[in-house]
Amino acid sequence: MKFSILATVPLLAFAAAYPSVIEERATDNTKVILSGIKTLETDITALDTQVKANPVNVINVQNAEQKVEKDITAIDNNVKSSSVVTAAESTQVYNEIKNNLQPKINTVLNDLVANKAKFSGVKSIVKTDLTKLNDQTGTLGKDFIAKAQGTAKTQAPALISAIQNKFKTAIAAFA
Repeated sequence: MKFSILATVPLLAFAAAYPSVIEERATDNTKVILSGIKTLETDITALDTQVKANPVNVINVQNAEQKVEKDITAIDNNVKSSSVVTAAESTQVYNEIKNNLQPKINTVLNDLVANKAKFSGVKSIVKTDLTKLNDQTGTLGKDFIAKAQGTAKTQAPALISAIQNKFKTAIAAFA
Protein backbone atom coordinates (compact mmCIF):
# COMPACT_ATOMS: atom_id res chain seq x y z
CA MET A 1 0.00 0.00 0.00
CA LYS A 2 2.82 2.40 0.85
CA PHE A 3 4.44 1.75 -2.52
CA SER A 4 1.32 2.62 -4.50
CA ILE A 5 0.77 5.80 -2.52
CA LEU A 6 4.42 6.75 -2.90
CA ALA A 7 4.28 6.06 -6.63
CA THR A 8 1.03 7.97 -7.07
CA VAL A 9 2.15 11.18 -5.35
CA PRO A 10 4.88 12.04 -7.90
CA LEU A 11 2.48 11.29 -10.76
CA LEU A 12 -0.14 13.59 -9.28
CA ALA A 13 2.49 16.26 -8.71
CA PHE A 14 3.57 15.95 -12.36
CA ALA A 15 -0.03 16.19 -13.56
CA ALA A 16 -0.61 19.28 -11.44
CA ALA A 17 2.62 20.92 -12.55
CA TYR A 18 2.21 20.13 -16.26
CA PRO A 19 -1.51 19.98 -17.03
CA SER A 20 -1.01 21.11 -20.61
CA VAL A 21 1.01 17.96 -21.39
CA ILE A 22 -1.92 15.81 -20.33
CA GLU A 23 -4.59 18.09 -21.85
CA GLU A 24 -2.83 18.23 -25.22
CA ARG A 25 -3.48 14.54 -25.78
CA ALA A 26 -7.03 14.66 -24.45
CA THR A 27 -8.54 14.33 -27.92
CA ASP A 28 -6.32 12.72 -30.52
CA ASN A 29 -8.30 12.58 -33.76
CA THR A 30 -5.37 11.64 -36.01
CA LYS A 31 -6.85 8.30 -37.07
CA VAL A 32 -10.24 9.89 -37.69
CA ILE A 33 -8.62 12.70 -39.68
CA LEU A 34 -6.64 10.23 -41.81
CA SER A 35 -9.78 8.18 -42.38
CA GLY A 36 -11.62 11.34 -43.39
CA ILE A 37 -8.89 12.25 -45.85
CA LYS A 38 -9.11 8.79 -47.41
CA THR A 39 -12.89 9.20 -47.72
CA LEU A 40 -12.31 12.58 -49.33
CA GLU A 41 -9.88 10.99 -51.80
CA THR A 42 -12.53 8.40 -52.74
CA ASP A 43 -15.18 11.08 -53.15
CA ILE A 44 -12.87 13.25 -55.27
CA THR A 45 -12.29 10.25 -57.53
CA ALA A 46 -16.08 9.81 -57.79
CA LEU A 47 -16.42 13.51 -58.64
CA ASP A 48 -13.76 13.14 -61.31
CA THR A 49 -15.67 10.20 -62.81
CA GLN A 50 -18.76 12.42 -63.05
CA VAL A 51 -16.77 15.31 -64.55
CA LYS A 52 -15.40 13.02 -67.29
CA ALA A 53 -18.74 11.29 -67.98
CA ASN A 54 -20.05 11.52 -71.51
CA PRO A 55 -22.61 12.94 -71.59
CA VAL A 56 -22.09 14.79 -68.34
CA ASN A 57 -24.97 14.78 -65.86
CA VAL A 58 -24.69 18.14 -64.10
CA ILE A 59 -26.89 16.98 -61.21
CA ASN A 60 -24.56 14.03 -60.54
CA VAL A 61 -21.56 16.35 -60.66
CA GLN A 62 -23.24 18.75 -58.23
CA ASN A 63 -24.14 15.90 -55.86
CA ALA A 64 -20.57 14.57 -55.94
CA GLU A 65 -19.19 18.07 -55.36
CA GLN A 66 -21.47 18.59 -52.37
CA LYS A 67 -20.22 15.32 -50.90
CA VAL A 68 -16.65 16.63 -51.21
CA GLU A 69 -17.69 19.83 -49.40
CA LYS A 70 -19.19 17.76 -46.58
CA ASP A 71 -16.02 15.66 -46.35
CA ILE A 72 -13.85 18.75 -45.99
CA THR A 73 -16.15 20.17 -43.32
CA ALA A 74 -16.06 16.89 -41.38
CA ILE A 75 -12.27 16.68 -41.57
CA ASP A 76 -11.93 20.29 -40.46
CA ASN A 77 -14.27 19.74 -37.52
CA ASN A 78 -12.11 16.78 -36.44
CA VAL A 79 -8.93 18.83 -36.83
CA LYS A 80 -10.39 21.67 -34.75
CA SER A 81 -11.54 19.33 -31.98
CA SER A 82 -8.27 17.40 -31.91
CA SER A 83 -5.45 17.94 -29.51
CA VAL A 84 -2.14 19.17 -30.84
CA VAL A 85 -0.73 16.21 -32.74
CA THR A 86 2.78 14.82 -32.47
CA ALA A 87 5.41 15.43 -35.13
CA ALA A 88 5.03 11.82 -36.32
CA GLU A 89 1.23 12.15 -36.58
CA SER A 90 1.60 15.50 -38.33
CA THR A 91 3.92 13.87 -40.84
CA GLN A 92 1.42 11.06 -41.45
CA VAL A 93 -1.34 13.56 -42.23
CA TYR A 94 0.97 15.75 -44.31
CA ASN A 95 2.22 12.78 -46.35
CA GLU A 96 -1.33 11.55 -46.98
CA ILE A 97 -2.28 14.98 -48.29
CA LYS A 98 0.86 15.46 -50.37
CA ASN A 99 1.18 11.95 -51.80
CA ASN A 100 -2.46 10.99 -52.31
CA LEU A 101 -4.94 13.83 -51.85
CA GLN A 102 -3.12 16.58 -53.74
CA PRO A 103 -2.67 14.48 -56.92
CA LYS A 104 -6.39 13.62 -56.88
CA ILE A 105 -7.30 17.29 -56.46
CA ASN A 106 -4.98 18.21 -59.33
CA THR A 107 -6.51 15.51 -61.53
CA VAL A 108 -10.12 16.51 -60.94
CA LEU A 109 -9.35 20.20 -61.45
CA ASN A 110 -7.40 19.47 -64.65
CA ASP A 111 -10.25 17.30 -65.92
CA LEU A 112 -12.82 19.93 -65.01
CA VAL A 113 -10.96 22.60 -66.98
CA ALA A 114 -10.39 20.18 -69.89
CA ASN A 115 -14.13 19.44 -69.97
CA LYS A 116 -15.14 23.07 -69.49
CA ALA A 117 -17.33 23.06 -72.60
CA LYS A 118 -19.60 20.46 -70.98
CA PHE A 119 -20.34 22.97 -68.21
CA SER A 120 -20.93 26.05 -70.35
CA GLY A 121 -24.52 26.44 -69.13
CA VAL A 122 -23.55 26.30 -65.46
CA LYS A 123 -20.21 28.14 -65.41
CA SER A 124 -21.28 30.44 -62.59
CA ILE A 125 -22.30 27.47 -60.42
CA VAL A 126 -19.00 25.72 -61.11
CA LYS A 127 -17.08 28.90 -60.26
CA THR A 128 -19.06 29.33 -57.02
CA ASP A 129 -18.45 25.69 -56.04
CA LEU A 130 -14.74 25.93 -56.82
CA THR A 131 -14.48 29.13 -54.80
CA LYS A 132 -16.17 27.47 -51.83
CA LEU A 133 -13.90 24.41 -52.08
CA ASN A 134 -10.86 26.68 -52.27
CA ASP A 135 -12.01 28.60 -49.19
CA GLN A 136 -12.68 25.36 -47.30
CA THR A 137 -9.24 24.08 -48.29
CA GLY A 138 -7.63 27.23 -46.94
CA THR A 139 -9.52 26.98 -43.66
CA LEU A 140 -8.70 23.29 -43.25
CA GLY A 141 -5.06 23.97 -44.05
CA LYS A 142 -4.86 26.79 -41.52
CA ASP A 143 -6.51 24.63 -38.86
CA PHE A 144 -4.16 21.71 -39.59
CA ILE A 145 -1.10 23.96 -39.38
CA ALA A 146 -2.29 25.22 -35.99
CA LYS A 147 -2.30 21.64 -34.64
CA ALA A 148 0.74 20.29 -36.51
CA GLN A 149 4.26 19.83 -35.16
CA GLY A 150 7.70 19.29 -36.65
CA THR A 151 8.55 19.59 -40.32
CA ALA A 152 4.92 19.08 -41.35
CA LYS A 153 4.08 22.38 -39.66
CA THR A 154 6.73 24.21 -41.67
CA GLN A 155 6.07 22.41 -44.97
CA ALA A 156 2.26 22.49 -44.86
CA PRO A 157 1.85 26.18 -45.80
CA ALA A 158 3.57 25.60 -49.16
CA LEU A 159 1.47 22.50 -49.79
CA ILE A 160 -1.79 24.27 -48.98
CA SER A 161 -0.71 27.21 -51.14
CA ALA A 162 0.01 24.88 -54.08
CA ILE A 163 -3.42 23.26 -53.75
CA GLN A 164 -5.14 26.64 -53.50
CA ASN A 165 -3.22 27.93 -56.53
CA LYS A 166 -4.53 24.96 -58.50
CA PHE A 167 -8.06 25.89 -57.43
CA LYS A 168 -7.45 29.52 -58.44
CA THR A 169 -6.37 28.40 -61.91
CA ALA A 170 -9.57 26.37 -62.29
CA ILE A 171 -11.68 29.25 -60.94
CA ALA A 172 -10.10 31.58 -63.50
CA ALA A 173 -11.00 29.15 -66.28
CA PHE A 174 -14.67 29.44 -65.31
CA ALA A 175 -14.67 33.23 -64.83
